[in-house]
Amino acid sequence: MSHVTVTKLKLEGLNENLFNRVMNKIAEKFGAKVVSAESIKDYYGRSTLNSISKDATLRAGIKGGAFKYGVVVAANKETGEVEIAGDFWGSGVNSIQLTNMVGTEYVKEGISDALYDIGMDVSNVVEDNEEILIEAEEVI
Repeated sequence: MSHVTVTKLKLEGLNENLFNRVMNKIAEKFGAKVVSAESIKDYYGRSTLNSISKDATLRAGIKGGAFKYGVVVAANKETGEVEIAGDFWGSGVNSIQLTNMVGTEYVKEGISDALYDIGMDVSNVVEDNEEILIEAEEVI
């Protein structure tokens, strides 16, 4: 039986450009593409957007590769609330894993941007299940 699962997280100071870059990066990791959120349907052909709050101002669909039915990632820029909805059947990743990945990737990209803004360039990123180490060098 197929169904849509919705998970949420909160990202303070949500940036639209950063959000879009993260969605593209995550899609690439799963061999998927970023598509219109309106195009994402569950097994029964129902719009996944119906599971998302109406006040979400940023929306992206990720479909293909591991996501047979696709997922919608939607966010409210003002509140920082991010919702992830999708039919995860057969994807090899569950909604909690994807939600954690969105949060982690958003923070990593944000830190990289902040380092760049102060004249540093990320030279290496090492991740494991418990921590992320970001190494940076001064840009000459």
